[in-house]
Amino acid sequence: MVHSCKEFWIPLIGKTTKSVITFLALSLLLSTVNWMCIHFIATYCAPWEWHGPFINMLNMGSPACILVNNIQVTVANYYVLIWGSMTTALVVWIGITMTPHVTKKI
Repeated sequence: MVHSCKEFWIPLIGKTTKSVITFLALSLLLSTVNWMCIHFIATYCAPWEWHGPFINMLNMGSPACILVNNIQVTVANYYVLIWGSMTTALVVWIGITMTPHVTKKI
C-alpha cells in the first residue's frame, strides 16, 4: 500500500522536532553549567589579575576549586559525548529515511 506524503512526513516531523528540541535544551543546559563552573574558577580559584598566580597557588588544592574543576571537566566530556551521539543518530536517521523500504511477500 502506498502512503501519501502527508501520512509519512507529519509524524516523522513531530518525532524529529521533539528530538531536536531535547538535544538543543540539553546542549544549552550543559553549556550553561560549564560556563558557570569556568566563571567560578576564574573568579575564586585563579583570578585574571596580576596576583592570580599567587592566589592560584593557595586555592589550587582547596576542596571547592577541585570539586568545581571536576564538575566542569565532566560536563565538557558529556557535552562532547552528546554531540557525537547526535551526529551518529543523524547519520543513521538519514540512512534509514533515504533507503527505500522493500516489503517481501511470503
